[in-house]
Amino acid sequence: MRHISWIAICTFVSSPLVAQPPAPLPSTIVPAAASSPVNPLARFAEITKYPAKTLAVVDSYRSATQWLGKMHQAHGRFLPGINPSLASKIDGDSDARQAVACLALCQAARMNPDPATTAKANQAVLALFAAKKTREDGSAAEKVVYAAALSLAVRELPTADPKLMAAAEQLVSFLKSAAAPDGTFPSNAAMSCSGLAVQAVAASIHSSPAAWKAELLVKAAAGYRAAFKVKPNAIEASSVLAGLADGYFATKNPAIASAAFELTNAICAAQYSSGDTKTPAGWVGGFRGPTEPGYEVAIVARGLAEATRLTRQASTDLARYSKYRQATLGALAFVESLQYTDDTTSHFDSKFRTQFLIGGVRVGASNGVIRADSTAWAALAFAAFLDSGAEGRE
Repeated sequence: MRHISWIAICTFVSSPLVAQPPAPLPSTIVPAAASSPVNPLARFAEITKYPAKTLAVVDSYRSATQWLGKMHQAHGRFLPGINPSLASKIDGDSDARQAVACLALCQAARMNPDPATTAKANQAVLALFAAKKTREDGSAAEKVVYAAALSLAVRELPTADPKLMAAAEQLVSFLKSAAAPDGTFPSNAAMSCSGLAVQAVAASIHSSPAAWKAELLVKAAAGYRAAFKVKPNAIEASSVLAGLADGYFATKNPAIASAAFELTNAICAAQYSSGDTKTPAGWVGGFRGPTEPGYEVAIVARGLAEATRLTRQASTDLARYSKYRQATLGALAFVESLQYTDDTTSHFDSKFRTQFLIGGVRVGASNGVIRADSTAWAALAFAAFLDSGAEGRE
């Protein structure tokens, strides 16, 4: 594996994006140990314990993360995407989208560890710390998603160097400065998932507790709750749900859970169902919006899975739990319909479809382009459900 110098990380943490640089860093990162790894995904080998829908999610998750592994390149970044109709890679790249793909691969290294995936995950993290474009030229929303996803990616690694953890905490310090007075984060049409920053703050409490983090989580709960009432956005609201769930478990503040439940109820009400006679059949499981539902449904599915986990662990409301679980499964089924499989790629050249298509998630029902982040969000949604406590037989 080609190592990326830690000098690049020193350069990163001394940039205006982060307040203070960490202590001197070693020249290379030590890959996570591969001996006797914990393998959360291994429990699904006992197929009689799980319903068919859960096992289908397991297969989809494995396929999506394998695709990400194949798209990981020698320099540490992911191929941005593929246009199957032209059999070519797509133009355009984004450090924020790369960070989401990195997060999904790092999570895969934890969920289903093997030395190759772990090595790629470590390298992807280092490559993103070395990136400069988003820090210097990106929009406020891109900077937030980049910092949040990369911070979370470091925490997903099976083992991370302490200096790398310190660098991840520097990213959380930036998120503190990027938050609005009401606790919300900058967003735009291209990056409507900046609520991911709330989860990054919540996740950092365990390793570096601070009063401001708990205060920010409470503000974010109220801020996103109020923002949704003014301008409903299922994607943005869903992106914050994982942070609210983690935030509640970290603080036990009931206002955070209350905000999460209110947002989730509104999101469920916006879901297309099979009973919507005026809705195209292929949209079932997606959510109402200005355009046809696409890969963004994975962001919503991830949030719903986190709300399901919160309901299961923090309440006794079985009706709410069942409602959230069914909404999650419906959203995941829609996402699975966007994933390329053996059956849907049989008309492509065998080598091309094996290397570039199978497991990838297209950006929309009528758009066959695959992107690294669209597949990553699908993987993150699948994993959230498998970790939710709702994956077993009821």
